Amino acid sequence: MRPSPAAGPPRRAVLASLVAGLTLGLTGCADLSRLGDVRLDDDETVPPPVPGPDELARRAAVADARVLRDAAGAAAASAGDPALAGLLKQVADVHAVHLEALAAREPARTPTAAPSAAPTTAPPVPPPVGELPGRESAAAVRALGHVPEVSGGMARLLAAVGAARSACADVVARTAGTPPPATPALVTEATRTTWSEGLDADAVTALTAATEAAHAAVYGYGVVAARLTGAAQEAARAALADHEAAVAQLRDVLVGAGHEPPVPEVAYALPGPAGTPAELVELAAGIERRLAGHYAPVAAATGSVRLLGADLLVGTAVREVRWTGTPTALPGLH
Repeated sequence: MRPSPAAGPPRRAVLASLVAGLTLGLTGCADLSRLGDVRLDDDETVPPPVPGPDELARRAAVADARVLRDAAGAAAASAGDPALAGLLKQVADVHAVHLEALAAREPARTPTAAPSAAPTTAPPVPPPVGELPGRESAAAVRALGHVPEVSGGMARLLAAVGAARSACADVVARTAGTPPPATPALVTEATRTTWSEGLDADAVTALTAATEAAHAAVYGYGVVAARLTGAAQEAARAALADHEAAVAQLRDVLVGAGHEPPVPEVAYALPGPAGTPAELVELAAGIERRLAGHYAPVAAATGSVRLLGADLLVGTAVREVRWTGTPTALPGLH
């Protein structure tokens, strides 16, 4: 039996040596910086990176935002009621803002050849207005469903996007005279038991600030509910109950994590005048906007308490749009 030949250097090493020797022979001491540009195997390409949770969630949110924007825009163009058409245009604008915010978080790409022109498509068929709230609500659920698995910054953005979609679903349904869809159920007994686990210092700070803001909201709504009348007063009382429940939830998380929750002040400065009914309505909306800014960081916190933050953020967005009739594009972020 003939002995096996001795193992030689790898093929790539041989090729690299030949290329380097040839180049030195031709150029002497010329600049060798371009040697790194030599491709040793044309058939070997670097595969694109596998998208992580942030990018997968971002792409899904972008796809939904495009569909919702086009549907609201087409419905606005065909709506016979000017008030409804104006609202649907606002909804389309909300989704356009979402697309801009989501595009800003797209990973940097290696420059490539200029992309080909997008194919021409027919204008979208205007959907029945009665279908829009369901579409908005379903897309809200999808965006909020990614909150537990993404990074803090992406969680905060997706929570705001989901909250805005929930608000759009509510206001379109009410304006069209149909029952609004239920808001996404993010808070369950299964998640409630784990809220206090894995909280870092930033999460505790966000929860403490949110609790203080919720105490102030309870005080503010006490004023609003006492001075409004009729259906507006009933809405204020319902909102007051919501904020009292939020205080209890936030306190429970802090206590469960071994921290002392803040206690309410005797009185708080109101974020606006509280004389006329119109001023009281704007005061209530201002309370919700202020709260959104405190709940959004909780949605980006560590641990499953994110779901509580997202749930509270959805509540502020829906209550605000019920007071104002105009959806906020990114509650808690702007």
